[in-house]
Amino acid sequence: MSVSPAPARGVLTITPWYGGVDGGVGVATETISHTLLRTGSRCAVIELKRDALVPRVRRGRAGELIVGLCLRADTSLTGPIRARVGYRVRRATAVGGIALLKARLDARVAHFHYVNDSYVTLFDICRRLGLATVLTLHGTDVNGAADGQSWTRLDRLLRAADAVTAVSAALCRTIVERSPETADKMAVVPNSVSVDVAAAAADASGYPAEPTIDLLFLGNLRAVKGPDILLEAMRLVSARIGKVSLTIAGTGPLRDQLVQRSRQIGIDRLVTFRGRVSRDEAVALLRRSRIVVIPSRAEGAPLVALEAQMLGVPVVATNVGGIPESVTQEGSGILCPPDDPSALACAIVRLLGDETLRRRLGAEGRRRAATLFSPERIASRYLEVYEQAIARQGVSSRLVAAAR
Repeated sequence: MSVSPAPARGVLTITPWYGGVDGGVGVATETISHTLLRTGSRCAVIELKRDALVPRVRRGRAGELIVGLCLRADTSLTGPIRARVGYRVRRATAVGGIALLKARLDARVAHFHYVNDSYVTLFDICRRLGLATVLTLHGTDVNGAADGQSWTRLDRLLRAADAVTAVSAALCRTIVERSPETADKMAVVPNSVSVDVAAAAADASGYPAEPTIDLLFLGNLRAVKGPDILLEAMRLVSARIGKVSLTIAGTGPLRDQLVQRSRQIGIDRLVTFRGRVSRDEAVALLRRSRIVVIPSRAEGAPLVALEAQMLGVPVVATNVGGIPESVTQEGSGILCPPDDPSALACAIVRLLGDETLRRRLGAEGRRRAATLFSPERIASRYLEVYEQAIARQGVSSRLVAAAR
């Protein structure tokens, strides 16, 4: 699918993570920027940093300008003198930086990804500078907003944004249920296959003659991702079919606990903990795998599901959040209930023992990913959202003013 002609204006992406290996949000934002650049749009990125008074400027892999800024929660009226002064300096730096980027890009849109403590201030800066605002929600930024303070911040951003997108219909429903007034400016725009995986899928020379990894988990080692459930399922799988290999690629707070648990249940010789891997290493691992396992307890729309399918690798995943929107039951993978090691093990054993089924699911997954989740298709959808945000810009400004 070809991308519609880009508007004669630029886009400023604002995100806590960009590119790199720290999670799906960084990969997703980089893919959007690179695809928009290929269509003729002008793009620059503000990547939020934990600590910095002076902006850090670098170039991305496609030549895009990336400015690292630190802007913490508003302490201009509270806290010690040092915190108040630091906030004002950082805010002034952000105002100057965004104004310069706006002029350089002829930007009309600021596209915010995920939810961050500094976004309330950044939304206000962008609105005052005449930028339309788009907020994209990725999953844990909504599913993790259980406490009142987190939801209050999220709700404020939802009201302020000129347009809001969610990476899955399931996530969209959650948002609209909590904030019904968001419905008229809400859209579902799924993640796309990353540009490097799309390129790898077109290069048949990188595929091994025979996969060397039976099962692959690729993601953050956090409870919400369910790696502990996968270990329990692995114990059941090895008891039924003997030697089977599991590679766990990623880092997170559960790593040491998972290593210890694999020893306790006697599967440590079957499990390889790879730690953090580069994007090239992730693609290589995917290509070498028979099955990608996604045992999450909650999800927005996991990028690894799309990457696996694009490379022809069948998926075993839990039937939660936006997963069934990207992985179809018995079409491109097998879906299981969450928190159920037995069901997960049964699906894995079935798929490992049926090469014909693996090939069929892999082929259908690749066709579906290339058709529905290509970078060009998703970039085209965002261009439509940007136009809608610009059209709504005056309405959102009046609503924010009235709420004060």
